[in-house]
Amino acid sequence: MGCFGSKVETEDRFICTNNPEHNTKYPDNTVVNSKYTVFTFLPKILWAHLRRFMNMYFFIIAILQLWSAVTPVNPITTWAPIVIIFAVAFVREGYDDIQQHKHDKVTNERLYNIIRSEREKTIQSQYILPGDILILNRNMEAPCDICLLYSSNADGKCCVETANLDGETNLKEKITVKQTQEMGPEGLRTSKIYIRCAAPNADLNSFDSSLFVNNPDGECIPINSEQFIQQGVFLRNVDKIYGLVCYTGKQTKLGLNAQAPPIKWTEIEKILNKVSLGIFVAQLILALITGSIGNSWKKHHKESEPYLCLKEDHPIGEKFDWIVLYIRCYLLTSIMIPVSLKVTIDICKYVYAMFIRNDKKMVYINKNDHTIQQCLVNNTSVIEDLGAIQYVFTDKTGTLTENEMKLTKIAIGSRYYGHNGQSEDILEDTTLTEAIQSQDHEVLSAICNLALCHTIKIIDTANGIVFEGVSPEEISFHEALQKIGIIVRQNKDETTISSEKLNFEPFKFRTLEVLPFSFTRRRMSVIVENTVTNTKVLFMKGAHENVVEHTGGSYSGFDSQVDTFSSLGLRVMALSMKQLTDQEYNQYKEEILAARQNHDNRIAECEKVYDKYEQGQKLIGITGIEDSLQDGVPLTIEMLRDAGIKVWMVTGDLMNTAVKIARSTRLISNDGEIIKLSTDAAGTDSRTLLQKVSEYVDTINHPFYLVIEGSAYCTNEFLGPLQKEFAQLASRARSVVCARTMPKQKAFYVEALKSLGCVTCAVGDGGNDVTMLRSAHIGIGIIGKEGRQAAVAADFAISQFSYIQRLILIHGRYSAYRTSWLTQFCFYKSILLALIQVGYLTMNGYSGSSYMNDFNLMCYNAIFTILPVIFFMFDKDVEESTIYLHPFVYTDSRKRMFINARTVFWWIIRSIYQAIVICVIAFNAFDVEHINGLDGSAANLAESQQIVYSSLILIVVVTTTIDTQNWTSLNFIFIWGNWVIYLLAAVCANMINDFSITRKMYLVMLRTMADPLAWFTVVTITGVATIPVLFVQALFATYLPTRSQSLRFNEIIVQCEYKPVYLVDLTAKENQFVVSNLYAAPPETIWDQSHNIFAPILALFGCWK
Repeated sequence: MGCFGSKVETEDRFICTNNPEHNTKYPDNTVVNSKYTVFTFLPKILWAHLRRFMNMYFFIIAILQLWSAVTPVNPITTWAPIVIIFAVAFVREGYDDIQQHKHDKVTNERLYNIIRSEREKTIQSQYILPGDILILNRNMEAPCDICLLYSSNADGKCCVETANLDGETNLKEKITVKQTQEMGPEGLRTSKIYIRCAAPNADLNSFDSSLFVNNPDGECIPINSEQFIQQGVFLRNVDKIYGLVCYTGKQTKLGLNAQAPPIKWTEIEKILNKVSLGIFVAQLILALITGSIGNSWKKHHKESEPYLCLKEDHPIGEKFDWIVLYIRCYLLTSIMIPVSLKVTIDICKYVYAMFIRNDKKMVYINKNDHTIQQCLVNNTSVIEDLGAIQYVFTDKTGTLTENEMKLTKIAIGSRYYGHNGQSEDILEDTTLTEAIQSQDHEVLSAICNLALCHTIKIIDTANGIVFEGVSPEEISFHEALQKIGIIVRQNKDETTISSEKLNFEPFKFRTLEVLPFSFTRRRMSVIVENTVTNTKVLFMKGAHENVVEHTGGSYSGFDSQVDTFSSLGLRVMALSMKQLTDQEYNQYKEEILAARQNHDNRIAECEKVYDKYEQGQKLIGITGIEDSLQDGVPLTIEMLRDAGIKVWMVTGDLMNTAVKIARSTRLISNDGEIIKLSTDAAGTDSRTLLQKVSEYVDTINHPFYLVIEGSAYCTNEFLGPLQKEFAQLASRARSVVCARTMPKQKAFYVEALKSLGCVTCAVGDGGNDVTMLRSAHIGIGIIGKEGRQAAVAADFAISQFSYIQRLILIHGRYSAYRTSWLTQFCFYKSILLALIQVGYLTMNGYSGSSYMNDFNLMCYNAIFTILPVIFFMFDKDVEESTIYLHPFVYTDSRKRMFINARTVFWWIIRSIYQAIVICVIAFNAFDVEHINGLDGSAANLAESQQIVYSSLILIVVVTTTIDTQNWTSLNFIFIWGNWVIYLLAAVCANMINDFSITRKMYLVMLRTMADPLAWFTVVTITGVATIPVLFVQALFATYLPTRSQSLRFNEIIVQCEYKPVYLVDLTAKENQFVVSNLYAAPPETIWDQSHNIFAPILALFGCWK
């Protein structure tokens, strides 16, 4: 361990069993997920929090206020809120870390059996070392990364569940190498096994290594991910396995991937950062102005008013005395940036997340097992951006569709099955079964391809045959074969294909090699041997263009078949085959063995061998797989479009299939033309092509839809050097369909739109969508049949695509509306108090003294104005039903109408106006002629500030009352209850003389409450400060309302007349209900068109065009 962490390994590991001395250089298996220890907690957590600008700002202010020579207030007024806020954060993080320590302890103390120094022993998980042979029983969790050496299953296989690792719930098969399987447990115990593997790395599925038995210079046995079992997976379908420990502790694949997701900042937080910076600059300017005036005043009155003792006031020495006033004036206005803002926003996000999790309208009940799935919130920091989305990027399979595959059509040679005048499904097509019964060679070849070329596990159970696997397409093939009457059974590596119903002799094949699928290859192959004839055949299936590349060419009508199936919205997969001679197969084995022994570039070398032997095949035909749409998808997409959100579909399917699905989901309508950027455009320079399309778009006056093919020659340039130009063109399209898209391209499409400053949202359900989900401002994972990997990686997880209309339009808009008001309100009330302090400077010779007493300053943000802030989180400017009926109101949050330069400016103007009203009325009311109405005494500072402070609290309460749109009994109680709490707390504090913080309050509140003139002053100040604001708001709401205000007025009218929000026409045809609005949608207004500060005023008087 060095000064800055552990040493990073760069060289390959060479691990040996039964040699613990050799392996002690590697770390043990201690798991530490906690952040702190007893000794590091305070320094680490302080450093983590003080690195944030806002926290450091307040900490510096608090430090300065400890300097008694310059502070205008009691330091406790700043330190108390800071300590409370930090303490809450520290306690929460400390509690979470204690819980993590407990989890780590449980994990580290789990007992496992290992073999070390030829002895089997039981030890705690934390003491496992690389080189140990770990023994795992059924259903146990792997505590570290191991290489599988032996399985109690005779075929050397076992299954693991990797849900903890990648979110996938399907079982993955692992298999031992023959040499170690034959050694058995006793042989493993007494022998030495050597493994050369790569240094610890984060690639979950990479394990290209070499194994040696007893002699490190002997036979090199290549091993790969088929023998690799990662930490965190669970053992299934086997009684016991033995595995050699390779990576432990933080160096396991899971440990190296355990990193925090990228930090995302919402648009509102970006605006608040700018506002905070602007206010910080304004504070400096105010401090310079008032400090300069103060120093000038002091200089000119030093001789004329000797009773002020200005000559003697030199707290830091006469030479630097001028600095004091600048610092005092700055500290006096430091409350302009509210210390409670961060806590307020965090509370808001927590409450919003609670609303989303507990929303019963987004709860999914599985029809099969009746399990209940709520919406998950993985990242609360981005909730407000749900209300700012401009583009939605969505996957197709499993996101827009059910991911329930069904093989409905197949084309073999020039013949269609399941696609003719008599049948629309292969299950109904008798010509297919007749062809099978007549032993048609091409049809039987296709059947054998579907039955053999796969990676699923076929299990015989008491209830029939069950298919388990990762690929839903492969499962659909076998389900279709079973329904036709063809039975496929597995016995270790042998597969039997038979059918009593169709009366043909069983075929038996032995699987020799699997040439695996990858997103790069986009195909997979198997090499099988007929156990009767001993002939060897290579079957391949995959994307049709990739398959055709490895055949002697497509047959007549093939392209037409592909177009036909894809135009029906079916997923197309091509089938091919070729026979291998024994010589070819033996040569393949030699070459693939050599490639697997290439430790540096094993995957690439293996793929070269695969590609070589996959060449020269004969094309058999294609399959058409149906994947039905989820419920509510077309309505959801239409509603998102009405809300001003543009939707892109990014899919790996063929272009025609993608366009067909886009039409069925209403992503593409008949109101515009489709412009395709595909391989048909080859031969044209990419930049020229982009310019020509842009010029054409300039000449049309109707909507257009853009269709892009990921495999097109120009697409990589569009997503690379021409990214911005492409994004500008694509942003003009009504929607975009991206077909034949690779996983990395999905993220590039998102990045292209982000380059224009657009707020993006990505929706996906599979592991190939993870990069897209993390690239977007908002990632929404669909909890589907492809596992939970996308759901874990996303910010939010839902069970149905249709739920995003509620997640975005309702929760997103309300969150943006509430947070926008709350944050601006926090600035407003803090600026208002600070400006009153500045106003008091004009009355005290710019001395930098505080007008408010310490108790009132301390309680202002922490207690007396907190309840209105909290309960505004339940406010609604329009009802949910109105948003559904008029989705365009989402534009309010999408275009940031709730918070922008104009709204911030007018909040500041409001605070300046009200501060002036308070100062003018109060300072004139409490002049030298003022007499207390209770006992006739003269005015004093304590009573004056208490009356001003009471007015301030009442103004805050009235402001909240004016701006609240949705009144409930709870709102009313807590907003006006806030005023009652203030009165009670002030009265209690006014009776305590023992504490310095309340000493200036002693008997002040009782005297002011008993004075009728004081009450009259409070009411007068409040009225003059709030009534003009209310009048201006009413003026604009009446003569220049926003569209939301117009809809709100209609809501109130409808509610008052006891009418429903909408009408349903039950006489509509085809069982479709027609929803009729009781009031029309209002047109766009100046509020929608511009954020100009003075635009509404000019528009009100007819001066804005």
